[in-house]
Amino acid sequence: MKRFTGVIVLQVLVVFWVGWFMVCEVAAAEVCKYSDGRPGAVLRMEAKDYGIVLRYGDGPKKCDIYGARDVWVYEAGGRYYMHYDAAGEKGWLCSLAVSKDLVNWQKKGTILDLGKPGEEDSKGACYGVTYYDGKGWHMFYLGTPNTSKPPDRVPAFPYLTMKAKSNSPAGP
Repeated sequence: MKRFTGVIVLQVLVVFWVGWFMVCEVAAAEVCKYSDGRPGAVLRMEAKDYGIVLRYGDGPKKCDIYGARDVWVYEAGGRYYMHYDAAGEKGWLCSLAVSKDLVNWQKKGTILDLGKPGEEDSKGACYGVTYYDGKGWHMFYLGTPNTSKPPDRVPAFPYLTMKAKSNSPAGP
């Protein structure tokens, strides 16, 4: 009999908590509605928009003269590292910028180069995602042997996941 009562108490508690969560979720969604009537996010984090923190066009050796996109930011040794796609005269290449405060960035230039003609990354080596395994830095990036015509050189299929390795978060 005691076991049966314990199960009932547990079921009542579960129903209570699920019900309470649903009430809170509905209340939060009502408070956070968008002006066009769509429901808002239930779980929100207040954020301050700093606007553009990395403009294109002024990178070393014109590495991002045509554009900058797709960032990956990580911290190492008290500094922040941003890998971003830089559209330069050679095409789309992964480039590096560093910061101490996540707002002001110093561009360092390309961190990857195109592969030799005929190699899988001969036309594009971009979107670098970095991982530290405790021993070395690994960058997984998009490589491609195809792009649109200059000056755009937009990476085209096939997109290949490739890997580079370094002893430093700044590369090479």
